[in-house]
Amino acid sequence: MPKKKRTPENNAEGPGKSLTALVVDPSHVLCQVINSVASRINIRIEHAKNVGDAINLICKSKPVAILTSLELEGLSGLSLVAAIKSCPRHRAIPIALVTGNPKAESLFDQYQPDTVIAKSRDMTKAIGRFFTSLGLNIQRNTQDNNIPLPLADYKSRILLAEDSQCVQRLLGRFLHVAGADVTVVGTGIAALEAVEESTFDLILMDIEMPEMDGRMATMRLRDNGVTTPIIALTAHSHEKLSTQAIQVGFNEVLSKPVDRFTLVDMCKKYLPLRSKPVVAAT
Repeated sequence: MPKKKRTPENNAEGPGKSLTALVVDPSHVLCQVINSVASRINIRIEHAKNVGDAINLICKSKPVAILTSLELEGLSGLSLVAAIKSCPRHRAIPIALVTGNPKAESLFDQYQPDTVIAKSRDMTKAIGRFFTSLGLNIQRNTQDNNIPLPLADYKSRILLAEDSQCVQRLLGRFLHVAGADVTVVGTGIAALEAVEESTFDLILMDIEMPEMDGRMATMRLRDNGVTTPIIALTAHSHEKLSTQAIQVGFNEVLSKPVDRFTLVDMCKKYLPLRSKPVVAAT
């Protein structure tokens, strides 16, 4: 199957461009509250009134985060959560559900938001904690505009193959907020299918997965002539697996749990730098 060409909208925003969070709400009230928090950390707010408008904006330009009301016109916020979390190309985008319903969590099915924010006196603080949890609490300026987008200059597409939804969310969030374009799948077979359909700059592959484990998937990719760097993700001892991992085609092993800084540094090691920061003349 021919691989799809990379298009401009697939590239992460480079440094100097404002980060955008999407607020989905029928009115502008919630938007104003969120903007009061986001403006302190140089995050621009876009507004959509319903799920259809939100999906159009998300496909056009991936926001760094999404905050949606539960109560929307037509389809509810739960439908938006399901649409985002069921899509490999978008499920890494962190999404917060804002609601006045104290029993909202009982409405969730297999697709869940990253956090639930109650409409209350403490809502502003809760929104701030949501941004902080993403690593977006750093005040950016012109001298420091590559934070928190350390992967933006690489304009990278990364495939994350991991069966644990918790790990998917954590690592996918790290990579998305760092400026990468992340596709997330849950099996080795899905990883092979993703590589057939698209071109990736780096693959993060869990060793233990259902249907086809990471070792077999990596060997299949190498047999098919795929030379993309592949990093093994494992909860086992790094030392015990390193030699075996290299033999089956991995470039390196990364032990779980992994923090955002270690993950980003590992990605930088293998990603080609596609644009260099402009250095101001002195």
